[in-house]
Amino acid sequence: MPGHEVPPGHSVQGGAADGDRARRLDAVLRASELNPAVLPFGIESHSNDTYLIHDPAHGASVLRICYRGDIDRLLREAAIGRHLPPEIGYPEILASGRAAANNWDLTWSLSRQLRGTTLLDAWPGLSRAQRRRATRSASDALRALHAWRPPDALVSSLAWPSSPALTTPELVIGASIHPVPIERAGLLIEALKMRVGLDVAMVDAARNEIERLDDLAPMVDDPATGGLIHGDLHLSNIWWSERGKAGLIDLEWVRFAPPWVDLARLQENADADEALGLDAHVEFM
Repeated sequence: MPGHEVPPGHSVQGGAADGDRARRLDAVLRASELNPAVLPFGIESHSNDTYLIHDPAHGASVLRICYRGDIDRLLREAAIGRHLPPEIGYPEILASGRAAANNWDLTWSLSRQLRGTTLLDAWPGLSRAQRRRATRSASDALRALHAWRPPDALVSSLAWPSSPALTTPELVIGASIHPVPIERAGLLIEALKMRVGLDVAMVDAARNEIERLDDLAPMVDDPATGGLIHGDLHLSNIWWSERGKAGLIDLEWVRFAPPWVDLARLQENADADEALGLDAHVEFM
């Protein structure tokens, strides 16, 4: 989640973290020639190092650093983000590039800091009318993304790597998800069987369900069969602005696919919420 303003209750890491994280930040600041006026403020992110920074040349910005798996995903997102129509509500991309630190190859992107919070964090405080407006506004943004056709030159410049044979769960996590990673998902499921206390029959049933998705693989990753989808759509990746308007953020898993794939991801989150006794995604759907 490229958090553009620290939401209430959102976990933060003040300033640059120690150790590896600090070295990655230092490498990117040197490579990008960014010169923040104050110490970058680290915020929670599940897949990247993410910071709020204030650079004299760019103002209040969000810096994201990718260091594992398919690191080119941030550069693809930046390339696409520069072309997106305003109806999608995606933040302005200010800069992007590559860096290196110790044993890491890094990519980074800098975007304009937005005012507001994620829809997930905003949801509990919204009235029923505001929730309806948020749902309609987010639907409009998603519809605009699905209807948008990238320029041919951009489509031809995009490249998603195919991962080599990956033999351990550690290698799978964060790796390229192209093509549709049925076999790699199976590797993670098999690793679950080693967990004490898990129902092996339930794990096998999960694997059978995932293997059924192989029939759908030809519909994905072909620009001729579908437009761009968000790829990881849930309420933490929908922005709710102070003006009461929704937009889409965090497009690092963007890919070509039919629009229903985004809706299926939302439904997965609604199912998970319902199992946990939560209601945000259920009400949103």
